[in-house]
Amino acid sequence: MLWHVILLVFWQILFVTDSVRAAIIINEISPSTDPEWIELYNDSSTPVDLFGYTLWDNNSLLSDDLSLTGTISAQSYLVFSRKEGWLTNGGDIVYLSTNVADRQNTVIDGLSQKNS
Repeated sequence: MLWHVILLVFWQILFVTDSVRAAIIINEISPSTDPEWIELYNDSSTPVDLFGYTLWDNNSLLSDDLSLTGTISAQSYLVFSRKEGWLTNGGDIVYLSTNVADRQNTVIDGLSQKNS
């Protein structure tokens, strides 16, 4: 019986862990340029449709959230930009979520900005 448990844990470590990690990550942020931009990276071996993904920060303004569209190719970068003032330059956190309506519970990545 014990070997069944050990085998199950070993199988989960080898196969399940890799399949649930985020394929899209926030790679870099430029909050004090014009335009300001956020770079995403797809670390998977397949393209990812970004429909339904949202970039947002921890301020209270929902109007500056960015609903994403398009596809990011496998092992590729994609940059989203807006005019200066979109991102605060005060060291907050930018998040990537997969659900606009429930963004705080569907965060797949976050990156802290350095104070500028």
